[in-house]
Order: sequence, then structure tokens, then C-alpha cells
Amino acid sequence: MGPPLVSTSAELSIETEERELSPDLAYDLGLNEAEETLITRWASKIANESGPLDERRYVVRPHVKLMLNERGAVKYHRFSCSGYAIEAFRAANINLCDTESLPLISVDLLRPSYPLIDEILSRPKLRKHYGVEDDPPWPVLMPAYLFYGAEHRSQQKPGSFCVPHSPPGNFVSYPAADQGS
Repeated sequence: MGPPLVSTSAELSIETEERELSPDLAYDLGLNEAEETLITRWASKIANESGPLDERRYVVRPHVKLMLNERGAVKYHRFSCSGYAIEAFRAANINLCDTESLPLISVDLLRPSYPLIDEILSRPKLRKHYGVEDDPPWPVLMPAYLFYGAEHRSQQKPGSFCVPHSPPGNFVSYPAADQGS
């Protein structure tokens, strides 16, 4: 996933008008057929929502933002890249990360995942649009949290309840690098 959010089925590399996106890391969660079906249905539902299909649908935080119509019904969702993935897994009852207690992340730690963060922060309208209008640090769902949550899930006994991963603030890359806290 990358702004604009583009879903792919089989290929691991996609081309957009501006660049080719290739994953730096992939992880096989070993989903069963029912989980795959639930995720596919969820992705189809999201793809068919009304609303923009470009970077206007992207948000840094919160990881998912509901956009409502004038009657208060959900018109469409906005996601961060990790937010799209975690909500897709949640559609299959797989909760990889406790998004209610995310650690605070500094701008310096965000730069590798959000290379345009400095431009966003320099423009008040963009700050508001992307959900970073207040001063850092922020609770941001980082991509590495999903991989740590997936690893945590893989260590559980089959059929057991998997407690969502609660990442410490210094685990913003996978594998963990010495990020400083």
C-alpha cells in the first residue's frame, strides 16, 4: 500500500504514474480460506466506496478515519498504509496491534516511512488533512508494528486467542534497529 492506496492481488510490485512500488518486506500470516474470504470481501467493500481514489484518501493519523455524509452515515474511509492493512486483518478477526495505546513517534522516526512529512508539516492545511495538526510526537501506527504483531501471532498455539501486539516506541522498523527512544 502506498498513497494513493492501491490494492494488488498476486503481484508484489505495481506501477503508478509516478513510480514503481515494491515491498521492502513481506510476511505470510498463513491465513485460512475463511480469513482470506473475509479480507477479500472487506477490500472489495472499501474499493466500492464513494469518494476520492487518490492521495486525498490517505491519512497519517488516525490510522483509519471515517468520512461521513450529511446524514452521519459512512461515505468512505481514509487510511494510512498500515491502517489499511490492520483494518483488513481485523475484518477477519485478526488483531495484530493495539491501536488504542500506540507509542508516541517523533518526526525523526517518521521520516523513513513518511518522506514528505517535512512538507506536510510546513503547510497548515496539509497538517490538518493528514491528521498531524498538533505538535509531535504523535501516536502513529508504524508498518513494523504489523510485522511484530504477525510474529507474535505466529508464536501462539493454533486456535488460541492472540493478544494484540503493544509496540514500544523504539520498534518503528522491522527487524528492530537501534532507533534511540
